[in-house]
Amino acid sequence: MEELVVPLIVAATIIFLFYYFYKFTPLQVSVSVVLLSMVATIIVGIGESLGYPMYEYLGFNPAVIALRPWTIYTVITSIFVHGGFLHWLFNSLVLMFLCSYFEYLVGKRNFMKVFIFSAITADLVHLIITLTIFRSIYGPVVTSAMLRVTLVGASGAIFGVLAAYAILFPTHRVTMFVGFIPLPGVPIYFAVMITLLFELMAIIYQPFSTIAHTAHVGGAIGGIIYAYYIHERRSVIPKRVFPRSRRYSSRRASLWPIKKEYRFDVLRKFVYSPYDEELLQRAIDDEEYRDYWISRLINNKPCPVCGFSLEYDDIDGVVRCINCGYEVRIRE
Repeated sequence: MEELVVPLIVAATIIFLFYYFYKFTPLQVSVSVVLLSMVATIIVGIGESLGYPMYEYLGFNPAVIALRPWTIYTVITSIFVHGGFLHWLFNSLVLMFLCSYFEYLVGKRNFMKVFIFSAITADLVHLIITLTIFRSIYGPVVTSAMLRVTLVGASGAIFGVLAAYAILFPTHRVTMFVGFIPLPGVPIYFAVMITLLFELMAIIYQPFSTIAHTAHVGGAIGGIIYAYYIHERRSVIPKRVFPRSRRYSSRRASLWPIKKEYRFDVLRKFVYSPYDEELLQRAIDDEEYRDYWISRLINNKPCPVCGFSLEYDDIDGVVRCINCGYEVRIRE
């Protein structure tokens, strides 16, 4: 039992710090995962070299959970433990360059939900595929050996986040890598679809790979479930995140120009940086293109109620949340 003390202390510390960063700091969930993963991977490597069973009690291992059900907490701790520096680096790059912007769009709470839910479905789908499809093909002996393999890394949860991103914001464009060749400007739904196709092919042709392709697909399934069912039932899935195009107003047109009065004091609460201050000043000074500068300032700012994206309706002069319905009028 003495050898379990160090892994359990590390596990409790990781979970506590993850919750603390989420609840009591402005740090993004994606950034906290990167930082905690780096520290956890270093500590696990040191602990393993000293003879402690760190991977066994911090990574997700179905055989260990079957013998000791209380180790179910490894569904969470396995997110932060990685198999080496390159494993951590690749996951961290995706978290910082793609997942962090998705978190900015949907808010910290929604990101946490889809991230954890996808991590759980990644482990669950891996277990189901191993016990059903792989067992029927390779037999019980090979299957039991596969169940003793420990899963580590945040890639399952990352695949879920990317799948949800592709469904909720399909028009966004990202840089897709084919090997080491970058392909900029690829729609994210296309990039995620191609990546998942490769993962499915890897499950078929590389079932004994050291990469858990089944967990990647399971995480993507979790992100799809969240985007289509959980998120759709509690809110409206945005069809766009760009400024809405001009349309004909139902109001009666006037023969005389109407002077528009803007409430710049209300706009000031959406100023978070010197760049935002500059946009607000341009909106104040440039009367002809005022609505354009206001839209630059407002669009994709987080809603103060739900954390989702705001947009500026330049026809009605209203700042509106496309998720919860929050509105504030800035033009009389």
